[in-house]
Amino acid sequence: MWNNTVMANVVFFVRSVLLCLIVVNTNAAVTPEEAERLGGQVLTPVGAERNGNADGTIPPWKGGLEVNAISFPLRTFHPDPFIKDKVLFTITADNVDQYASQLSEGQIKLLKTHPKSWSMPVYPTRRSASFPEFVYKSMKDNATKAEVDTTKHGGVLNSRISSPFPVPKQGVEAIWNHTLRWRGLAFDRYDGYAAVTKGEGDYQLSIFQEMIGFPYEAPIGSDIQKQFPNLSTVFKRKIIAPGGIAGRGLLAHETINHNIDGRKTWVYSPNLRRVFRTPFSGFDNPVELTGGLRFNDETDLYNGTPAVFNWKLLGKREMYVPYNAYKLHSGDVETASIVGRTHIDPQYARY
Repeated sequence: MWNNTVMANVVFFVRSVLLCLIVVNTNAAVTPEEAERLGGQVLTPVGAERNGNADGTIPPWKGGLEVNAISFPLRTFHPDPFIKDKVLFTITADNVDQYASQLSEGQIKLLKTHPKSWSMPVYPTRRSASFPEFVYKSMKDNATKAEVDTTKHGGVLNSRISSPFPVPKQGVEAIWNHTLRWRGLAFDRYDGYAAVTKGEGDYQLSIFQEMIGFPYEAPIGSDIQKQFPNLSTVFKRKIIAPGGIAGRGLLAHETINHNIDGRKTWVYSPNLRRVFRTPFSGFDNPVELTGGLRFNDETDLYNGTPAVFNWKLLGKREMYVPYNAYKLHSGDVETASIVGRTHIDPQYARY
């Protein structure tokens, strides 16, 4: 389930990146010997650390959650496979210094800004991520073939299906791994925004129906791959609520190599009953209906071409990250119970 890949639990190996304003250099593919490490004793098939850490708080990866481990009806929420897990400890403003080395600056700031209301419940680490076998094979192929195209607008060459650089050598490769990661072939979901005002904490819930397809993930030689060789993502959104703007629509095409063809967006106006092509939308353009609280390239952590930035790979670091937050995403919790004036209700979080 795609949403499970963007929510996480306790300590986890991540690759840190640093943001500046310069263009990056080109990087060649890794050697066959380096690629062979994928899926071996040291690295998982996607390039993560297979073994756990020294103190046992990160367990070894043993294949992740099986696809058919839990059956549930179509268009319902995935049941929590870890519902019996208990909170190991809670990070608060009182003990934040004890865990500061494993927290981001934003997490520390949130704890210190709202010491009475915000906390981080830490659960046992469950390394539940898993992909289909053909994705693992494709990533190993990508590792020896893919290259970064940094000519002007940026892009990726010679890559298909999931992350191009499972053994990244520089920061821009780690960013491309994120933006082109495996998320399935397509999905249909309902999503929403609640832009909370600073004063009273009021908000208006905006709800969308979103249909997203990933031509980049289509098998090599398939009709979709042949027809759309440079499309990575196709995104269609229809506003369901509030009623005053219901029916407005958005269509976006995202590309693999922005030097061949860049992002394109269209909007539909129900009042005019017309579709309009929009100017380029990305980077620090504000996202519609978020009250200017979110910008386009912040969606999904980061999206779009990374060419206007210099991304520096700093190495690996153990951190507390949100993961497997099934309680928050269960469908059993009302919006008003989640959204607070300054942050979500921490009882629904899982780190």
